[in-house]
Amino acid sequence: MQVQAATVRNEGKIVSGIQDDKRIAGKQLKISAERLDNQGELNASGHLAVQASAVENTGKIAANSAKLEAKQQVKNSGQIVTAQTLTVATQQLDNSGTLHTESDLRVVAESVDNRGKIVAAEELNIAASDLNNSGEMLIDGHLHLHVDGDLKNTGLIAAKGDADISAGTLTQDGGQILSGQDIQLRIRDVLHNLGVLSAARHMRISAAQLNNDGSLG
Repeated sequence: MQVQAATVRNEGKIVSGIQDDKRIAGKQLKISAERLDNQGELNASGHLAVQASAVENTGKIAANSAKLEAKQQVKNSGQIVTAQTLTVATQQLDNSGTLHTESDLRVVAESVDNRGKIVAAEELNIAASDLNNSGEMLIDGHLHLHVDGDLKNTGLIAAKGDADISAGTLTQDGGQILSGQDIQLRIRDVLHNLGVLSAARHMRISAAQLNNDGSLG
C-alpha cells in the first residue's frame, strides 16, 4: 500500500487493503506526506517507510520493520513498535511515549529529547548533536551513543551489553548509566557526575575534566 498526500491524518486504523472507519493496514506500507498525524493505528506486517517533514504519533504504529524520515521533527507520545530494525532520522526527536523494537534501534538526529521509554532487544545506536534523557533507555544488547555536543542524563540508561558513549560534555544529574559488561566514555570537555556510572566489568573514562560528586564503579 502506498499513500501520498500533503497531510495524512489517521484517527482510525489502516490494515492490508481492508479499510473500515477504525483501521488501515498493509503488508508493505509507504507514506509520503508533508505531515503525518497518527492518532489511531498504522499496522504493516512488512516494512513501513515514512517520508515527511513532520511526524506526530499519539496512537500506535506497528510494523515488522520501519524507517521514519522527517526533515523537521518526529514527535511521539504513543507507541512505535517493530519486530525488526527501527530507524528514525530527523532533525528533532521528541519522545514522551514508547519506541520499542525486538531488534536494533537506530536514531540519527540533531536533537533528541527522551522523556519516555526507548527499548531495544538488540543494539541501540544513537547519533545526535545534543541529547537530553529524563526517561528510560533499556537495551538488551550493546549501546552506541555518540553526541557531538551536550549529553544530559537525569533518567536511566541501562545496557546488558557494552556501553560505548562519546560526547562533548556529559552531565549526570541524578541519572544512572549502567552496563552489564563494559563502559567506555570518551568526553571531549567536562564530565560532571552527580549520579551513578556503573559497569559490571570494566570502565574506561577519557575526559578533559572529571567532576565526580556521585558514584563511579
